[in-house]
Amino acid sequence: MAGLNAQKMEDFLQDQSANLREEVGVAAVIKSLKDKIKDIELNVERYLENEGDSSFVGRALLHAVNRAITKGAKEVPLHSSSSHLEHIAPQAENEEWAAALFGDDMDARKDYDLVIGSIGNLTLLDQGLNQAAQRKPFLEKHVYYKPSTFDISRDLTELPSWNAQNIKQRTKWLTECFEILWSIETQKTIPVRFTNWIENGG
Repeated sequence: MAGLNAQKMEDFLQDQSANLREEVGVAAVIKSLKDKIKDIELNVERYLENEGDSSFVGRALLHAVNRAITKGAKEVPLHSSSSHLEHIAPQAENEEWAAALFGDDMDARKDYDLVIGSIGNLTLLDQGLNQAAQRKPFLEKHVYYKPSTFDISRDLTELPSWNAQNIKQRTKWLTECFEILWSIETQKTIPVRFTNWIENGG
């Protein structure tokens, strides 16, 4: 995610494994890991905006957030064929969706591909529901989101429309969720549903 050398990270982790085998102590290894993480400069929001739909990280984050916001969430493996990565505004641009996202701003429409590739425009959807939803208008997609296994998708049916501002807000929300869920320190806060996050002022 930080764009650093993967081999150097592998070498570092091998060193930590060797330390564990040599009984250096778990606390020392944990400290070394935390120190390493603090040294890595990572702009999470920028990464999720640019790589949201092309990275394993995006899928992993959506799964983790879904479990965090759903009591008794059914565990669905990351690579299960029963779950699909759904683009809320579809990858294939059409006039109806371009207008929904950007209104009459023709200049903004040039960024369609960038906007819909952001993590904020992605959700998880059950096999079959994903195929049926495809390029339908947002309110018609509600029919497929409501029965979904994933609350992260059911939550979207609370919204009356979907536009570029929603995507930006949801990317910010997912960035905050990432920071909570993958913090190196124990967090007192827990992620809330996107619609609750909006109601609380984002």
